[in-house]
Amino acid sequence: MSEKYIQIVKRKKPYPHNMFKVNPPEDIKAVLGVGYEQFDTLPEAEQYSIEIQERYESYVRRAHNKIKIDRHTVAGLFASFKKTTIWNDLKPNSKKSYQDQLDFALSLRLAGSNKSFGQFLAKNVSADHADTLYQQIQVEKSSHKAVTVCKVMRVVWNSGLRASKVRGNPFSNMRMKALPSRSVVWTDAQIQTFVATADKHGMQSMGTLLMMCYYLCQRPGDMLVRRWRDIKGNKMPLTQIKTGADVIPAIDPELLERLTRCRGDAGDDDYILICEGTKRPYLGRNGQRLYNKYKAKICRLAGLPSTNLNIADLRRTGATELADSGASNAELRSMTGHKALDVLSIYVNRTEVQAETAVSRRAAYRQKKRDMDHMDSMP
Repeated sequence: MSEKYIQIVKRKKPYPHNMFKVNPPEDIKAVLGVGYEQFDTLPEAEQYSIEIQERYESYVRRAHNKIKIDRHTVAGLFASFKKTTIWNDLKPNSKKSYQDQLDFALSLRLAGSNKSFGQFLAKNVSADHADTLYQQIQVEKSSHKAVTVCKVMRVVWNSGLRASKVRGNPFSNMRMKALPSRSVVWTDAQIQTFVATADKHGMQSMGTLLMMCYYLCQRPGDMLVRRWRDIKGNKMPLTQIKTGADVIPAIDPELLERLTRCRGDAGDDDYILICEGTKRPYLGRNGQRLYNKYKAKICRLAGLPSTNLNIADLRRTGATELADSGASNAELRSMTGHKALDVLSIYVNRTEVQAETAVSRRAAYRQKKRDMDHMDSMP
């Protein structure tokens, strides 16, 4: 896919380099609700350009499908799936993720075929087609994308099988490459450097976002929608968007001090995190893209590895630090919202500190027990 709509914006001294503007046609701006954006580097502009093209192609496909869709095709199976209770019960973020995978699969042209996957007759999709789909996505995109798409296909075909729309599930029992659990944690130096750099360059909201994710052990999406009224003393009760879990994380004094300092004259209904550039909260797809753009810019200015550090990793970083400090599983879950210990273990990296803490606690317990036994034996 070519990078369209990119224009060079020449800058005069003292600016050391040009900027790049992505300016799509007016009709695309209107249907997608986007405007032009300026970027410091060409790769950032290219990435945004490709995103605009993909979103517009998805819009065109959906508009076409509303006109006519063959219920016997894969596209028809997808449309049927979106009327089921399985789809309706998905959380908003999960629906968005599913929709992204469905849109991607619809337009994919399998090797050796002259039509898109969405045009295939659903009942004719075989295990060979499923394997080809997986392998092609793995090569053209990534193993992660291939696994994610095929898992969604498995759910869709199971739904179709139950409704007698297909004769089997070609995506069952696939030997897909297991995806490694992400284990990246930020160092204390990286956190301090990021926040200091964000503040220095007028992006305080990004520093506050990082600290909220880190200290409260929450996902970025849950932090971006927080309003000032959500702060109750030194607590921030919330319902997690992804899981619906209710948690009441305690606010670390350092974070509480920053929030108090940053509030200014904001009202209770105002969002805590407001983009300095747009003067609006980081909401929706555009807001997510914007905070990712700012994150990359701050990392670049701070000399941090942008591609390896994600804001979402701060949830794991905070949880791991809590475990290092000796927090119990119950205490950890009260912060992160995890109900199952096996899921919690994905977010908490096992470290030497935790082992040392366990040994120290056991030694203290044994000494206390000896002291009590000694006192009991005294006349």
